[in-house]
Amino acid sequence: ALAGYAGVVIENTRADRLGAGALQMIEAWVRHAGGGLLLTGGRNAFGVGGYYRSALEPALPVTMELRREHRKFSMAIVVALDRSGSMMASVPGGKTKMDLANLGTVEVLNMLSGQDEMGVIAVDSLAHVVVNRAPVDTLRGDERRILGIQSMGGGIFIYEALKAAARELNGSTAGVRHILLFADAADSEEPGNYQALVATAAAAGITVSVVGLGTPADSDAALLKDIAERGGGRCFFTDNAQEVPRLFAQDTFMVARNTWVTNAAVPRFTVALPQLSDALPSEAPPVGGYNLCYLRPEATAVAVTRDENEAPLVALRRHGTGRSAVFTGEADGAEAGAFARWSAAGEFYGALARYCAGPRQEGVEGLLALQTPIPGGVRITVYADTRRSELRGLNDVAVETLRHQPGLPPRSERLPLPWRTADTMAIDIPLTGGETLLATVVYPDGRSESLPPVCQPYSPEHAPAAGSDGAAALAALAEATGGAQLADVGSVWEAIPRGRRHVPLAPFFYLLAAVLFLFEVFERRTGWLDGRLRRRAAPPAASDAQPPTPSPSAAAASVPLSGTPAAAASAPPPAPSAGAPAAAEESPLARAKRRARERTG
Repeated sequence: ALAGYAGVVIENTRADRLGAGALQMIEAWVRHAGGGLLLTGGRNAFGVGGYYRSALEPALPVTMELRREHRKFSMAIVVALDRSGSMMASVPGGKTKMDLANLGTVEVLNMLSGQDEMGVIAVDSLAHVVVNRAPVDTLRGDERRILGIQSMGGGIFIYEALKAAARELNGSTAGVRHILLFADAADSEEPGNYQALVATAAAAGITVSVVGLGTPADSDAALLKDIAERGGGRCFFTDNAQEVPRLFAQDTFMVARNTWVTNAAVPRFTVALPQLSDALPSEAPPVGGYNLCYLRPEATAVAVTRDENEAPLVALRRHGTGRSAVFTGEADGAEAGAFARWSAAGEFYGALARYCAGPRQEGVEGLLALQTPIPGGVRITVYADTRRSELRGLNDVAVETLRHQPGLPPRSERLPLPWRTADTMAIDIPLTGGETLLATVVYPDGRSESLPPVCQPYSPEHAPAAGSDGAAALAALAEATGGAQLADVGSVWEAIPRGRRHVPLAPFFYLLAAVLFLFEVFERRTGWLDGRLRRRAAPPAASDAQPPTPSPSAAAASVPLSGTPAAAASAPPPAPSAGAPAAAEESPLARAKRRARERTG
């Protein structure tokens, strides 16, 4: 995913939000694939943000170590370690969880100075004092006692661990007194009345932090978080035991001193300012605060603070084939200060972004790098224009490879690019199934050219043999298994055999019955269909028939002859037969329908 970008900017973001794997990946990408990195400051960045001893710190142009001259108080710390049976489980690399907890404790010892004190307690169902609280100078050289703690017993008894640690700190005159509790987030037992115990410790000026091996969703994670909150410390969770030493060091770093300096500091630009931008003025307003760091010997400071620390504010550095930059002030926020409103702030942040992105990769004049797939791997070829005298016999061209498989840390390798012909340098790099390879060609003058990432979706042993006929192999496979070769996709539909399929009719009949039921109700209420059928079947009434218009001759013929009485023409019609009903009579059904029509209009 990083291969599509030129640089990454991390603005005032805690390290645990990114995760150890992402930090490790970004560092390897910068160092081996020519990427860029920019880290900006704030209360969630650098040391206070968890980047101390992280995988990303080696890529930065500054360090974040503890220095005695910037500490105002001595420190007394007691580490209470869970040594229950669950700590016996092994982790990748051959160590156990207990071994990594012991290494983390030694890391704490190495971070402290001679003015500090330290004690170590191992806890199962009881608390066992391994190292009594003593000055750090007297403990150096005797780390074997800490490294020799073995996993045994049941789950850790939380109350016993806190009580024993508080007892060790009782009587210490150090300016900072602190308990670091390490426990299994799914196997922390017998907390007892820890609320009262932690409240008593807090009243005495003792803080408590917790490193939980597990996740925040584990059964005892809420207990560990509550202990840290009541103790005024921090709670870290990790299900990767390899992270335990770093978390121990991180908590010690944050307790020993707060490296976010809130005093306003005026930047002082150095002679290296043109390396960042030649359009920036040499004076700038103060920043509202900054992260106290120290410049690496190989890095370049572009701006430092005008105070007693003279700390780097802007620094640049080459890291492998890539580059990194830091701005230890807050780029945007409540503590950015007047610097964020500086008239040249846009150019300043733009210059940092341009440095992070690096130069546009258009290759090196006279050299062309190509990448082509081959069976089981990839071939990287660099064509040289040997008409140029400076390119004849060019040596020291190399390929930086970065390999990654899901769930594993990235692996890097630097390979020389040998000459194959008079104008061609090439190398074949094998690939295993499931891994992604990111290659970067590095030239002798320091320039680099990143190539697109490649992967092989199958293991090399499943690749077709060189020169084999794939169509013949598929035909042989079909014949051996009694099938047919279907080279034309369109013929697949013709080859599908016809077969019967059952269609359930019940839903359709249910629907039909419902429609008929509703129509029957409609017909009973209105008689609409019955009326239409009656009108269509009834003969036209006699009174409605129009007699034909007689012709004049017929009219004359109809005149009665002389001697015929005129009254004969108006003779009454014959009486109806006795069996016919009277015309004025209505049947009850007809009368009911007539009344219904009258009511419904």
